[in-house]
Amino acid sequence: MCAYAVHVIYVATIHPYHHAVCRLFLQNNRNILCEKPLTLSLLGTQELLAEAQARRLFFMEGYWSRCFPVYDRIRQELRKGTLGDVRLVIANICLPLDDVPRIRQKCLGGGGLMDIGCYAVQAANIVFPGKPEKIEVQGSFFEEGVDAGGSITLRYSGGGLASLCYHTAVADGCNRLAIMGSKGNIVVPGHFWCPDRLLTPSGEQVYPFPEFTFDFLFDNSIGFIYEINCVRECLTKGYTESPVMPHEDTETIMYILEEIQRQLGVSYDFP
Repeated sequence: MCAYAVHVIYVATIHPYHHAVCRLFLQNNRNILCEKPLTLSLLGTQELLAEAQARRLFFMEGYWSRCFPVYDRIRQELRKGTLGDVRLVIANICLPLDDVPRIRQKCLGGGGLMDIGCYAVQAANIVFPGKPEKIEVQGSFFEEGVDAGGSITLRYSGGGLASLCYHTAVADGCNRLAIMGSKGNIVVPGHFWCPDRLLTPSGEQVYPFPEFTFDFLFDNSIGFIYEINCVRECLTKGYTESPVMPHEDTETIMYILEEIQRQLGVSYDFP
């Protein structure tokens, strides 16, 4: 009979069950990688982070974007100051989810913000860490009452702005992330949440995906290997949080998302 050690658990249930499942495993002293969004409320997020920290367990929200080589390059450019004074972030994400039944159902954590809009919010958070001074949003809605899309403006201290748009409609060619500074820009065209290239002041940088021989349901899913390797490295080094997706960022992003929910008038009966 073989015995296997469980080093980390990947929680990939639909959003409303993240809190309960993560809490169960944390109380049994398990390290966790949990799919985004970690929870559906700021209080729920704070409860899980506090539990993980008290038990000194590894705990990471699974914004896989943070682990792609393209995002490493973005962080390098920001640290080096090659863009100068960064003043504006523009992120557009539109994916055809209108016909996905779950996206319309509040009881299943539906709504565009928590499925795809959150990717734009996390991108702004990389450039402008910390809470915005002002958050404004306009939305469009499904008949069932959850948001189909939205336009978000975040204003930060020092004058930084983020203009973020998301929608569950088809919008081929509209997706991109742009980071604009006084000396130069970074543009991540297309699938900025799972990218393989970007344009920097020094030219185009390409990061080919690893070769694979099997099929995926979604674009660039081979990129999950970057998140897997990130978690493995963190566990090997004894980290309790990931340097690329620290707990502070998880809490800040959820703070922003909850305020957007409030302004949209969308609330959930789950933590």
